[in-house]
Amino acid sequence: MTQEHLEAYAGKGITGLLVNIHETSTGQLYDAKMLGDFCRREGLLFIIDAISSFLADPLDMTDISADAIIFSSHKAMALNPGLSCVVLSPRAYEERILGSDIKVLYLDFNNHINDMTRGQTPFTPAVDIALCMNAMLGSICEGGIESKIAQTREVALDFRRKIEALENISLPDFPLSNALTPLVFSDDKASIVHEILYNEYGLMLTPNGGELAKKVLRVGHIGNHTIAENDEIVSAIAQVYDRSS
Repeated sequence: MTQEHLEAYAGKGITGLLVNIHETSTGQLYDAKMLGDFCRREGLLFIIDAISSFLADPLDMTDISADAIIFSSHKAMALNPGLSCVVLSPRAYEERILGSDIKVLYLDFNNHINDMTRGQTPFTPAVDIALCMNAMLGSICEGGIESKIAQTREVALDFRRKIEALENISLPDFPLSNALTPLVFSDDKASIVHEILYNEYGLMLTPNGGELAKKVLRVGHIGNHTIAENDEIVSAIAQVYDRSS
């Protein structure tokens, strides 16, 4: 997405922009600052699905003028799935939520915000995951968010340097999230390599669907991944690729 793409929608009366800031099927990371500047200029509400980018890529809500950021307990936080969070800007709360009489059941932000004053939620949450999230966020804050992101970035860049040495496998030329690396197979052997890696090496690389099924495999870098594991994965891919040639 470029500035030219956005300009086609300037002055069209649009009131909000919802973006998956990291497109996980391709690995592409969108320019949040560019999107935020456009939304601020046009008076749009800027809502970010950051579930796969949170804690993997820099994301300063104030700097990018975001009005809502959505993240969850899994992905980079490395907890069980089942708990989602929404962080709201003062503008989003005051202009779109406070005093709203829209009737919804589970996602009534006024109910959630009012219940926060008594340390509760309107409905029973996943308590065990909430406790784990509290402990994980405490640990991350103690070490520093920048350190957490830098650790993931180091693993991602190391993997990409090593994978570039393999023939017939390339990386896209667009900006990538630290969360994962998409491997593009020039000879459509992605699904074959995936099957052998899983059945014979016990390695699960994430496949794609549709027209990308034979072309792209994805390798995640979030969670407790290490440089040593990069070596193991790249070596296994090279061995399998040689066998399938």
